[in-house]
Amino acid sequence: MTTKFKIAEQAQRIIVGGHPTADVEVSVRELIIFVGQAFAKVVSRKFFEMKNEGESLVNGNFIYSFEETVKKDTSKDLFYSDIPATSVTLPYDMEIQQVSRIKDQASPFIPVNNGFIGLYEGLESGNLEGMIGYFVENGRIYYVNMYQRNKVDNVLMKIVAPIGAVEDEDDINISDEIQLEIVTMTVQLYQNQENKPKDTVNDGIK
Repeated sequence: MTTKFKIAEQAQRIIVGGHPTADVEVSVRELIIFVGQAFAKVVSRKFFEMKNEGESLVNGNFIYSFEETVKKDTSKDLFYSDIPATSVTLPYDMEIQQVSRIKDQASPFIPVNNGFIGLYEGLESGNLEGMIGYFVENGRIYYVNMYQRNKVDNVLMKIVAPIGAVEDEDDINISDEIQLEIVTMTVQLYQNQENKPKDTVNDGIK
């Protein structure tokens, strides 16, 4: 077990070459941003490694659950839920691992492509055999085949690596190997940022 704060501290010690002092310029809080970016890159790479081996799976330690409210988008006449956190991007919106009723994970909603409603309008297959479906759009999950008669008030949403939603000192369960990789990548990301040319002259030109 570790935390984003601990990983950032490790990266800070490497960057400053030992034990950081009170006047060190690079802060842990600054590095936590890079920790999140590094974590997302590692999760994405691990997914594609598994995919190349024939398994489209995500390590369960990278998946976090949220309970979200179902709302109505009156302009589109669709029910939806806000996606509570940004996440690593995976093919076919697989970063949203599962959506279901909170107390019925055995009957998850069906993921469909954005545009499903128009493509399958009037077709029997568009009914999804009576199941509720969903698609991702602009930070929201929109529901298909959810009407007032079968609407649920809240859903359980499982998301891959929503590292921004994890508090800096919350425990995250990742292996020592991956922790080291995230530390190394965090240092690289920070150093790349620092090596970029900076506009230090107030001349109105960026």
